[in-house]
Amino acid sequence: MPNKYIILLLLLILEICFEVNFVRAQNYEILHENGLYITKINLNSSKIEPYVSDDLETIFDIAQKTKAFVAINTGFFDAKNKKTVSFITKNGKILANPQENENLSNNPEIIPYLDKIYNRGELRILNCNNRIKADITYHNDPVEKDCLILNSTQAGPILLPYMNLEKEFFILKQNGKIVRDGAGMTRRTDRSMVAIKGENLFFIITDEDNPLNIFELHDKLKDYRFDKALCFDGGGSVSLFVKNNEKIFYQDREEKDASRKIKSAIIVY
Repeated sequence: MPNKYIILLLLLILEICFEVNFVRAQNYEILHENGLYITKINLNSSKIEPYVSDDLETIFDIAQKTKAFVAINTGFFDAKNKKTVSFITKNGKILANPQENENLSNNPEIIPYLDKIYNRGELRILNCNNRIKADITYHNDPVEKDCLILNSTQAGPILLPYMNLEKEFFILKQNGKIVRDGAGMTRRTDRSMVAIKGENLFFIITDEDNPLNIFELHDKLKDYRFDKALCFDGGGSVSLFVKNNEKIFYQDREEKDASRKIKSAIIVY
């Protein structure tokens, strides 16, 4: 076979493999494996920002409005009053403040645990000596030395390197038994999350055939050897948008032919 035909055949094989496994762009890629959709983003080659809706919007509409290449749902919110349950900041400005959510702050069953809710885990995008870095920590934790927070997005629970559901008031135990699981941590459902490894950020959702409880998700993520990981709002809020040229990957967890509207997202340019 002439060399040019061998080259053409190899290019065709590579194109097929590329199409099946990845949608790539200069600064990100998406892979579907092991029951997860995993989007990898280089922190120093991308612009990563939070987005908070004045009302509620679908992830698709958010991505279209902001012209984002990648968008994923993030913080918790109250579907009744459309107010946040998670802190979100951008350029030092608070975009979403759960202390202003009266359904949360005035709930007598919740008031004893507000400090835990306000201190849940968050993703921070930092400028550390002109180098962009990501960190996952509790909301009240101090900022790393020589670093400035560019933006932060709270959700929870922190999954890696350790998980403490009681500290973040995702479960409440009495006499060693779980008596409250308000966010569905113990049931199998769709999950949305972010992970960090080196200079890369990973946005991850479970696929439609692999709902997980939080303990199964924790064990699955350990296999990837991520440095840190944080859960976002799960269940029907789970949604991910990835665009490469004219190809769009869009996955949401609401009923067929419907998309759940959400309060907040992370967008990537």
